[in-house]
Amino acid sequence: MMRQDSRRVTNEPRSAQLHWHPVAPCAKTVSFCARCLGVLRGAAGEEGVVHGVVLKLTSLRLSWLMVRNHLMVRSTGLYQGGPRSLGVPNVLGSYTIDSELKVQFNDSMMSVLSKEYIPQDNECLQASLSSNTVELDLNRGWHRVNGYTGTTAETYRQLLQWILKNQKRLKAEDSSNKLLADFVCSRGVLKNIMLAPYAGFVNMDISVLAQCFKGTIYLTYQHEAQEDQKDKEKSSLLEIYGHKFEQYMRGGDPDQVLECNCQFRCVVKQHVNELSLMYSMNTHGTDQAHHKENFTDMSSFVLLRALKECTEPFKQRNYRRFTLCKWWSESQLSGIPRVLKGTRSQDGIVHTLEMLQAADLPDLAEVRLLYTHVLPLQGLG
Repeated sequence: MMRQDSRRVTNEPRSAQLHWHPVAPCAKTVSFCARCLGVLRGAAGEEGVVHGVVLKLTSLRLSWLMVRNHLMVRSTGLYQGGPRSLGVPNVLGSYTIDSELKVQFNDSMMSVLSKEYIPQDNECLQASLSSNTVELDLNRGWHRVNGYTGTTAETYRQLLQWILKNQKRLKAEDSSNKLLADFVCSRGVLKNIMLAPYAGFVNMDISVLAQCFKGTIYLTYQHEAQEDQKDKEKSSLLEIYGHKFEQYMRGGDPDQVLECNCQFRCVVKQHVNELSLMYSMNTHGTDQAHHKENFTDMSSFVLLRALKECTEPFKQRNYRRFTLCKWWSESQLSGIPRVLKGTRSQDGIVHTLEMLQAADLPDLAEVRLLYTHVLPLQGLG
């Protein structure tokens, strides 16, 4: 049962001025992520102690001055300046999730992208061209789609199974009990933390749960919007469109059964400042021309994203402000350098394919920096 922390924040909220930036402050998300991880480490990382904390992230127009185990967010200056480099994540291993959400310790679900649908970097394949035409109907085979039934908790349990299977080689060199990472989580946890200062009021009510065990802090999160069944029903169409797009890009038959539960997940090790992280991520497909059998990084993989065409000015702004920042964060955390974007019509017909370099995304984006209120840490009883 969760119990409320008895400590009180005595400082009054300060008014804050909103700042506009000419380009996306994508890289500044790393600074915010590092700060949040430091807070969690200080609250839950006492050696030999097993207890938990909750870090709540909520976007506000006011910045609060936090004390003790609370995050200080006093001005946008904390996250301005040049980017902090995350470096290239090192691949520790991988595993497969089958249609019944069971873990298989192999690479049977690793997908290879079809050469037919891989445009050159920063180039497009469009339906209007006489050659290499694109017209992919995401509604085709709709009745043969078995939707994704997994949960955040299920994904975390699968990662823990892989860790138990490989725990001998994952031990820290200076300890027989501690893992080689300060934090264990999924990419989704870190992505949500990184995006928190720029998410505005959209889907920004997240609790990050932290539990320390044998010197390693295990993180997961709870996103209220994703737990709402009504919101889940509204998003089902977009989710299936995304899976159908992936099916096309892998050269699959759109009339065949599509199992959305099937995944190929990689586990990587990354560093944020002095902190080491081990986390898992789902992969969409690899470019066979760049892939190596015993790969140690994710450079041959490609992120796949299907997006409805943006014709209205406000939708174009939202694309630059939110979508590109999200893609950049996913790329930085995974070490995947390219994003294959499929632009679709209102009716679900993909008419344009474009290969984007993740390094170019900040120059394409425009994001307003909002303040993120990190609520007091709560204990887990």
